[in-house]
This record gives sequence, structure tokens and C-alpha cells, in this order.
Amino acid sequence: MLPNSRSTSASAFVGLRGSRSSPSTTSRSTRYVSASQPLDLKNPVKDVSSTLDDFYATYSQPPVLPMYRPYLVDLISQAHLISVDSRFKYDAIFAWGLWDSFGGMMTNYDQLVGAGNTDKIWNAMVSALGMDPSKVKSDAEAMIAYAKGVSPADVLKHMEGTAEASEMRASEAFANIKSSLYNSVSSAGLFGIMDVAGVEVTKANVEEWAKALTLTPSKVLSDFETWKLRQAKLQQAQEMLREVQIREKKALAEKLEAKAKALAATAAAKK
Repeated sequence: MLPNSRSTSASAFVGLRGSRSSPSTTSRSTRYVSASQPLDLKNPVKDVSSTLDDFYATYSQPPVLPMYRPYLVDLISQAHLISVDSRFKYDAIFAWGLWDSFGGMMTNYDQLVGAGNTDKIWNAMVSALGMDPSKVKSDAEAMIAYAKGVSPADVLKHMEGTAEASEMRASEAFANIKSSLYNSVSSAGLFGIMDVAGVEVTKANVEEWAKALTLTPSKVLSDFETWKLRQAKLQQAQEMLREVQIREKKALAEKLEAKAKALAATAAAKK
């Protein structure tokens, strides 16, 4: 029998019975046909491409430099997928993770393009994600100040909930991590707290902090490996930029020197 012979026979059978079927049979057949029609359903959740379109609509000029674009698109896409998950809850640790992930790459951007462009890109990115750029930055800065003024032992107590942090946003974020979607951006914020608080960001320490937050260690350790690779790539990118800037300065100096010699030679010839 051919693959579609059964469905063909069934259709013929329905058609044959249709001329002599009861009203209830005809009604069932009608419902079946109606249900088989394609439905025009709109997804209420914003997709990644729309978020990227919103970003580029806000920050259209000057174009993002090619070497920065892949990292930026990846960060926007990653943050978008996290934020549209129904289990996600925004907090100050997520804010720091987003701010730190952005700032790590964009450190020298204004030197290449012009002052103020980094802030414009940040505002466009966070707005496209449906968040308030000023609030996210303020929350990130609050977490940085918290980490600078706390001991590693106290951070563990705050995470475990056995002591209250002086910064309310820190306590709220630790509690939030335990009850909502944990994600890679929050991991970046957590590793930032470790670094600024004077805790070496190692596998053992990451695992200890994960347990204090009642997180599955393997998940946080996976983020840690990704974070380490990203940090290494960012360092390479910064070194590359420094080399480019050195070459540009050298080329400019040589050009100015050649121009000065030409002017001197012209002046000498006129004497």
C-alpha cells in the first residue's frame, strides 16, 4: 500500500458517507475541516530579531564597529532570551552582570569612534531589552559599592540568609536568585562580586558560593568556564586594540615627520 493510501481511502469514505450521514456526523466532519485550517496566531513574546531591530533603530549612526558587533549582538541576544523567560526576575546582580559584560568589551570604544558613543550604545541596548538604562546602571553601581565594603565571610552569610546585607538590593538579589530563573548574566554579576570582594574566582570558590545560594553547582561551574573564556577573549581584544593604537600613533608620527622634513627642504631651497 502507498504511504498515503490510507488517508486517501479515509477521505473517500468520509465523502461517501457524507451524502447519507446524520446531522451529528456532518457536524463532526465540519469541525474536523475547520480545525485543520491554519490559524493566524500572534506570539505575544517579543523575538530576538525585534529586539535587535529596536537597538539598531535607536543607535543607527555611526555604525557599530565590525570587531565589536558580534560580541554586542551575542550579549543582546543572550539577555533577550533570559528576560523573556516567564521565570526571570530582574535584580541588581543581573544588572551588574549586564553592565560588566558590556563594559568589559567597550572600554576603549569611545577612543576609536568618539566620546559619548559607548553611553549611547548602552542606552539603546538596555532600552531594546525593555529595561531602564539608568536604573540598571545604578543597580550595578550599588552592587559594586556593596562588594567593595564587605568581607568574603559576610557575603556568604548574606547569601545564606543568616545575616542581612547593608545594601538592600544585595539581599533582594540573593533571595531572588534562590527563587527564580538563574542565568549566565547573573553568573557574571556573581563573579564580579567575588572579584571585587577579594575572593579569587576559582572553581572551588564558585562551587562554595553556588551551594550558599542553593544553586546546582554544575550550572554555575558551566557559566564559570564560559566566563573565563570570555574574559580571555576580552583581554586579547584589548591587546589588539592597544597594538592598533600604537601602530596608528607611529604612522601619524612618521607622517608628521615626513611633512616637517618636506617643509624644511622647501624652505631651504628658497634661500
